[in-house]
Amino acid sequence: MVANELALSNLRFGSTVIVDCVNPVIESRKAWSNIAARSGAPLVNIQVICSDKHEHQRWVETRKIDIPGLTPPTWQSVLVHEYEAWESAPFNIDTALTSPAQAVAMITERFLSKE
Repeated sequence: MVANELALSNLRFGSTVIVDCVNPVIESRKAWSNIAARSGAPLVNIQVICSDKHEHQRWVETRKIDIPGLTPPTWQSVLVHEYEAWESAPFNIDTALTSPAQAVAMITERFLSKE
């Protein structure tokens, strides 16, 4: 809720807000939608997945944490984490098939080239 309110405050100042979070349940997705509606800002959902299970596991297990005190997830916690399917599929990027540069190009083409 704190992140939602911080985003709302920044949106009301006219800033662009980019939130990098999991949003595994419908309630969290609806909260971001509500913030966008309250601020009058457009909401763009981008779902980043990794369809290669082995690569996903490697990434989780070798992730470098740069936030003091933050405990990284384990592969087992990722496997059992609650996740509800999207009601309407967001824009998807599969990191097993897309490089970071390609992902940026896809997002730019899809969302920024229409401004």
